Amino acid sequence: MRGRTEIITSAFRRGDTGNFQSGETFIAAGQLLRRAYLLRIGLAYQSFTFPDRRRAIVDIFTPGDVVGLETILSQRTSGSVTAAGPVKYLTLDATALQRLIEDRAIALSFLSLLVEARWRCEELSARIARLEAPERLAAMLIDLYDRLRRRRLIARSTFNLHLTQQQIGDHLGLTNAHVNRVLRWFAREDIAFVDRYVVIIRDIPRLRKLARGEEEMTMQRAKQLKDHILESVP
Repeated sequence: MRGRTEIITSAFRRGDTGNFQSGETFIAAGQLLRRAYLLRIGLAYQSFTFPDRRRAIVDIFTPGDVVGLETILSQRTSGSVTAAGPVKYLTLDATALQRLIEDRAIALSFLSLLVEARWRCEELSARIARLEAPERLAAMLIDLYDRLRRRRLIARSTFNLHLTQQQIGDHLGLTNAHVNRVLRWFAREDIAFVDRYVVIIRDIPRLRKLARGEEEMTMQRAKQLKDHILESVP
């Protein structure tokens, strides 16, 4: 039986190939999309920008995800989607995609992607509401690591992350300064290193505990970090 990745890739091979450079927009806010994109290489993010120019990044797309699927099926836009770094993709126009989903296997594969995206948004909301800054960042790194690993895109605990500290903060509800302090703490604790768009996870079990909110944040060094972060919040 064919797996989801094979089914979706086979469907998109009927379309065109292309690429975006870092910062280019897949979908502009308010735009009715005419194409869907299957990411082959690189990351993209979905975001909302408020009138005062503050931004919230609500989802991160990795290779194997389809960008624009929900927009085409619902005929409504949901923020904008931007390439986080160099991106290569396969693309299908809306008419071809709508014909393809008459195939039950393809329809179910697309549906599973939409369900996963919904889960990610729900989990992100819960983390921002209840977890501390180190736990939120740990959860983001573990989520990306697990998604890339499941799709056999990485074999080690190292991967590229073309997101700035500001973009990470926009995703996790943190300031650039918060993100910088947490990353420095991760490095001191030998948990993970994030530098020059590369992530190296050194202690996956501990990072998972942090991501689940299971590690006591009252340890002296962790508590100092937490207090330092709280002091900087207006």
